[in-house]
Amino acid sequence: MTAQAILESYYGERTPKDIYSGKESYNLFGIKGVSENGYVECWTREWDPITKDYILIRTRFRAYFDYESSFADYVILISSSPRYKEALKCLNDPKRYIYELWKAGYATDPKYLDKILKLMDQVNSIPVILLKL
Repeated sequence: MTAQAILESYYGERTPKDIYSGKESYNLFGIKGVSENGYVECWTREWDPITKDYILIRTRFRAYFDYESSFADYVILISSSPRYKEALKCLNDPKRYIYELWKAGYATDPKYLDKILKLMDQVNSIPVILLKL
C-alpha cells in the first residue's frame, strides 16, 4: 500500500485537487468516483490503448476528509470488488498481490507494474532503525 500511495500521489505531494475550487481530495490512491466527502474534478493522464499513448482527460476523483479515510476506502474497494479477488489471495506476497491488482485492471498505465515493483524494492530497502527508549 505504501508503494501504491507513493506512486499515485508522488509521496503525497500530488493528490488530486479540484480544478475549480482547489478543494483537496486527500486521495492517495488515485481512486476515481464519488465518496462520502464528494469528489474533486481534475485533469489526469490516462493510457489510451487505441492510440498507444497517454491522453489528458478530465475526471472525478473521490475526495476524503483525511488521509486515513483514503487508506480505509482503498481497503474497502479492494476487498469488496470481485475483480480483485485473486489479489486478495496473495496478501502474504506483496509482489504477487500487486501483480494480480495490475492484471485485474487497477491502473491503465502499461508500465504501472514495473513502476510499483521498483518502488516496492526501494521502500523495502530502507533500513528500519529501532530505538530503545
